[in-house]
Amino acid sequence: MKKILIYSSVTIIVLTLSFLSFYLFFPTKENIPFTEKSAADSIIVPQIIRKLYDIPMDSFNIEYGKIKRNQNLSEIFDQYNLPDGSLNQVLNTSSGVFDLRK
Repeated sequence: MKKILIYSSVTIIVLTLSFLSFYLFFPTKENIPFTEKSAADSIIVPQIIRKLYDIPMDSFNIEYGKIKRNQNLSEIFDQYNLPDGSLNQVLNTSSGVFDLRK
Protein backbone atom coordinates (compact mmCIF):
# COMPACT_ATOMS: atom_id res chain seq x y z
CA MET A 1 0.00 0.00 0.00
CA LYS A 2 2.81 2.34 0.85
CA LYS A 3 4.52 1.66 -2.50
CA ILE A 4 1.35 2.50 -4.44
CA LEU A 5 1.02 5.80 -2.58
CA ILE A 6 4.64 6.71 -3.34
CA TYR A 7 4.34 5.73 -7.04
CA SER A 8 1.12 7.68 -7.47
CA SER A 9 2.48 10.80 -5.76
CA VAL A 10 5.68 10.66 -7.86
CA THR A 11 3.59 10.21 -11.01
CA ILE A 12 1.40 13.20 -10.13
CA ILE A 13 4.46 15.37 -9.41
CA VAL A 14 6.15 14.34 -12.69
CA LEU A 15 3.01 15.01 -14.71
CA THR A 16 2.51 18.40 -13.05
CA LEU A 17 6.11 19.40 -13.71
CA SER A 18 5.91 18.26 -17.32
CA PHE A 19 2.73 20.27 -17.96
CA LEU A 20 4.20 23.35 -16.30
CA SER A 21 7.45 23.10 -18.24
CA PHE A 22 5.55 22.61 -21.49
CA TYR A 23 3.48 25.78 -20.98
CA LEU A 24 6.50 27.79 -19.83
CA PHE A 25 8.85 26.84 -22.66
CA PHE A 26 6.28 26.52 -25.48
CA PRO A 27 3.98 29.52 -25.15
CA THR A 28 0.70 29.72 -27.01
CA LYS A 29 -0.13 32.33 -29.67
CA GLU A 30 -1.78 34.59 -27.09
CA ASN A 31 1.39 34.73 -25.00
CA ILE A 32 3.75 35.55 -27.88
CA PRO A 33 4.34 39.31 -28.23
CA PHE A 34 3.66 40.64 -31.73
CA THR A 35 6.90 42.07 -33.09
CA GLU A 36 7.04 41.05 -36.74
CA LYS A 37 5.01 42.60 -39.54
CA SER A 38 2.83 40.22 -41.40
CA ALA A 39 2.70 40.07 -45.19
CA ALA A 40 -0.72 41.74 -45.20
CA ASP A 41 0.70 44.83 -43.47
CA SER A 42 3.32 45.39 -46.16
CA ILE A 43 0.97 45.31 -49.16
CA ILE A 44 0.79 48.68 -50.92
CA VAL A 45 -2.63 49.49 -52.32
CA PRO A 46 -2.40 51.48 -55.56
CA GLN A 47 -4.23 54.79 -55.61
CA ILE A 48 -7.34 54.72 -57.75
CA ILE A 49 -7.45 57.58 -60.24
CA ARG A 50 -10.94 58.60 -61.30
CA LYS A 51 -11.24 59.22 -65.02
CA LEU A 52 -13.88 60.80 -67.21
CA TYR A 53 -13.62 60.00 -70.93
CA ASP A 54 -10.18 58.50 -70.21
CA ILE A 55 -8.90 61.85 -68.81
CA PRO A 56 -7.81 61.96 -65.13
CA MET A 57 -10.31 64.06 -63.18
CA ASP A 58 -7.91 65.12 -60.43
CA SER A 59 -5.90 67.31 -62.83
CA PHE A 60 -8.75 69.68 -63.75
CA ASN A 61 -11.51 71.80 -62.24
CA ILE A 62 -14.64 70.26 -63.71
CA GLU A 63 -17.92 72.15 -63.98
CA TYR A 64 -21.12 70.38 -64.93
CA GLY A 65 -24.02 71.98 -66.74
CA LYS A 66 -26.32 71.82 -69.73
CA ILE A 67 -26.10 73.73 -72.97
CA LYS A 68 -29.04 76.10 -73.27
CA ARG A 69 -31.28 76.35 -76.27
CA ASN A 70 -29.60 78.15 -79.23
CA GLN A 71 -26.33 78.46 -77.28
CA ASN A 72 -23.19 77.88 -79.32
CA LEU A 73 -19.58 77.14 -78.45
CA SER A 74 -18.38 80.74 -78.77
CA GLU A 75 -20.92 81.86 -76.13
CA ILE A 76 -19.70 79.16 -73.76
CA PHE A 77 -16.09 80.25 -74.29
CA ASP A 78 -17.07 83.91 -73.66
CA GLN A 79 -18.88 82.89 -70.46
CA TYR A 80 -15.62 81.48 -69.05
CA ASN A 81 -13.45 84.34 -70.43
CA LEU A 82 -11.40 82.11 -72.71
CA PRO A 83 -9.36 83.82 -75.44
CA ASP A 84 -10.63 83.86 -79.02
CA GLY A 85 -7.69 81.81 -80.30
CA SER A 86 -8.67 78.87 -78.09
CA LEU A 87 -11.97 78.47 -79.96
CA ASN A 88 -10.11 78.27 -83.27
CA GLN A 89 -7.68 75.74 -81.77
CA VAL A 90 -10.54 73.53 -80.52
CA LEU A 91 -12.25 73.66 -83.93
CA ASN A 92 -9.04 72.65 -85.76
CA THR A 93 -7.99 69.84 -83.41
CA SER A 94 -11.43 68.23 -83.11
CA SER A 95 -12.35 68.30 -86.79
CA GLY A 96 -11.65 64.58 -87.32
CA VAL A 97 -13.24 63.46 -84.05
CA PHE A 98 -16.72 65.00 -84.06
CA ASP A 99 -18.73 67.75 -85.72
CA LEU A 100 -19.01 70.86 -83.53
CA ARG A 101 -21.77 72.38 -85.66
CA LYS A 102 -24.37 70.01 -84.21
